[in-house]
Amino acid sequence: MTKKVPFEASLTHFVRCATFSIFFAFLALFVTNTMAQSTLATSDYADYASSKHARSTYNEYVKEGVGAFHSGDYDMAQKNLYKAFNLGCESPIVLFQLALINEYQKSYYSALEFYQMAKSGFKSSNSGHRYNQNFNENYGRALYFSGKKDEAMPLLKASAKKSKSFWLLKMLGMLAYEGGDTLNATSYFERAVRIQSPEVTQEELVSIYTLLGRLFLNKSERDGALRNYTKVLELDPNNEEAKNYISRIRKTYEQDKMLKMFDNIGEM
Repeated sequence: MTKKVPFEASLTHFVRCATFSIFFAFLALFVTNTMAQSTLATSDYADYASSKHARSTYNEYVKEGVGAFHSGDYDMAQKNLYKAFNLGCESPIVLFQLALINEYQKSYYSALEFYQMAKSGFKSSNSGHRYNQNFNENYGRALYFSGKKDEAMPLLKASAKKSKSFWLLKMLGMLAYEGGDTLNATSYFERAVRIQSPEVTQEELVSIYTLLGRLFLNKSERDGALRNYTKVLELDPNNEEAKNYISRIRKTYEQDKMLKMFDNIGEM
């Protein structure tokens, strides 16, 4: 039985990180319901079928491949989309999905090749498709995980300016955090937690709010630290770090009140 893994790169379920220095094992993006999967598959195939790349010799393979892709059956998707590609299909939608599948399999060289072919194809066909609109975000991620970080970062940072992609904002926030860039780390994380998406898990939100709490503590901004650690406890009432620091912060508030009271008494 083929294992199904939720995946789509332009929307955002987030990849897990094992440590702060190795941020993502790989992406498993876009968990959605059956109706949404069917809608996307129908839409993508319709966009393909209305383009100059549609051919009776491989239309059925594309239809089966696109449907399998959106249902999460990537083995079947790859099998059918490769059949279409080997028969001469140059649809950028097909090429982009093959890029995503190869990236998921950590075949980054092949993924980058398919992305490049897709980008060229979008110049003359399906230019308004969501894959083309989010191309740099996806291509930049593939570059990053292939080890071409110097090429990847300008694309990812440019994409992040207007992006509502949770995985991208968290990734850039983690990179900034690890690099000691507290200003940008805070900005990226605060934007990430504002994203309303069912694909963003409670565990991920706890992780980011915890990092925000630490960032504000390091800047001696107690209000910001208290606000974010309170969010952690709302999501995870047994979180020891949040309980510990909230207690400490509240004690400093009480100490400040006492000192102010003594100062006022001394001025009488």
